[in-house]
Amino acid sequence: MKLKFVKIVNFLKRDYIFETRFGHCLHFPNEPINNYYLVDGFKDTSPTSYHYCSTARSFDNMCGPEGKYFESK
Repeated sequence: MKLKFVKIVNFLKRDYIFETRFGHCLHFPNEPINNYYLVDGFKDTSPTSYHYCSTARSFDNMCGPEGKYFESK
């Protein structure tokens, strides 16, 4: 089996300080914080943060060690 490395996947959001070591996975956002925009009053439901790639690869209900959701760039 060919290993699937996170550094060549579509969903990697690099950390600017540490590059790929602490990259985030855009496929697995954390729950959004339901804040309201103070200008127009609309609810902001966009994800504010994402799980680390290492977290996604550690759990079978996410990508797991085999990289279930792997999509090459």
